[in-house]
Amino acid sequence: MPVLPKPYPDEVVGSVVARACVHTGLPMRRLLQSIFESQRSSCSFLLGDNIGSLAHRAGLERSEFLFKHTMFPYAVAYMAPEIQEHLASKAIAPRPGEDSLSSITKNVSHGVAYRRVCSKCIAENMQQYGESYWHRKHMLPGVLVCIRHGEPLLETSIELRGRSHQSSVALPHEVLDLRKSPTALPREFSLRIATISGEALEGKSLRSHDWLSCYREQAKSKGYVLPSGDVAGTLAAHVLRNHFGQQYLAMTGCPVSDNPRNTWPTLMFRPRNENNFATPKHVLMQVFLETGPEKDEATPPVYLVPGKRPKDYAQMDAKTAAKVRAQIQQLALAQKRMTVQGLLTQAGAWAAFKHHRARFTETAALLEEFKKSEQAERQVGGRPYWRKRLPSRYRSVADSSR
Repeated sequence: MPVLPKPYPDEVVGSVVARACVHTGLPMRRLLQSIFESQRSSCSFLLGDNIGSLAHRAGLERSEFLFKHTMFPYAVAYMAPEIQEHLASKAIAPRPGEDSLSSITKNVSHGVAYRRVCSKCIAENMQQYGESYWHRKHMLPGVLVCIRHGEPLLETSIELRGRSHQSSVALPHEVLDLRKSPTALPREFSLRIATISGEALEGKSLRSHDWLSCYREQAKSKGYVLPSGDVAGTLAAHVLRNHFGQQYLAMTGCPVSDNPRNTWPTLMFRPRNENNFATPKHVLMQVFLETGPEKDEATPPVYLVPGKRPKDYAQMDAKTAAKVRAQIQQLALAQKRMTVQGLLTQAGAWAAFKHHRARFTETAALLEEFKKSEQAERQVGGRPYWRKRLPSRYRSVADSSR
């Protein structure tokens, strides 16, 4: 029966399994089947599976293994205490038929595409242990610097999601293709994000704290207040997006939409909101309220002035002209006639065109050409009365025009 090596400080569970493969020479598939005593041959790199078997093989208590060598404490850091306790007991002692806990790893893996390393940590690990390992704090969403050294983290080509994280047994010192992160933040922001994220991973976040109420009060103190006294959440979300940049927010798995009225920062400011927001969103919100700008006169407005909205006649003209053009083509194919009013009524623009004709320049020009065509009921030079009185004359004119 294989035994897992004793985990190093802050070593993630997937790294422990990878080192066991290196030490024993066993493929990961066979190693895991032996550890789990079943045909199961996969194991989450960040959370692990069947914590009891893994902890037993590593010589640790289940609780210690869960909280010190998986991303579990980070994923549940801002959940209600009773939910944290329920999920912890579920992870430590799962019952047959219970749902998997893999869904909570989305709080972590969704914002980290590739495994990350710190070059100084690798050098220290090699000198102290003779091998390197994968650190939990290097895999946190949005964290771009090493918390220990303050150095920028480097990305590897090993994906943190998908099958590669279950099959790769490479250790950090064996990875050669290291690259800088494609996104960057000011050093002040990066260090603060890394610090708060590390505290969440170590379980140092206040478990009974009413975070959403705290965010509302902090936003008001920075001037994001509506005349009603409520938080100007849409404005704060707009400034937050500019503060971090959409590229960084998307990389972290927390993008803010172009219309931030119902996006995650706005929802976090709403009273009586009981949504369990992912940990990265709490981290970003805290850093924004600490380092973000206060509202001033230069802050761009994002709220519409109350009252009737002005109409975009240029857009209405373009849409009406397109509809009328399509109707004229259908009339020609069916060899039918129609009045100008009938065309515009079908296009849903008769009233607007009648009262604001000067604004519908493209549509007006199209209708002037239509009046001369065979599809116009009131054809220029050939009213319906004369077409009925002299059908042969107007039929010959129509034939010659073709």
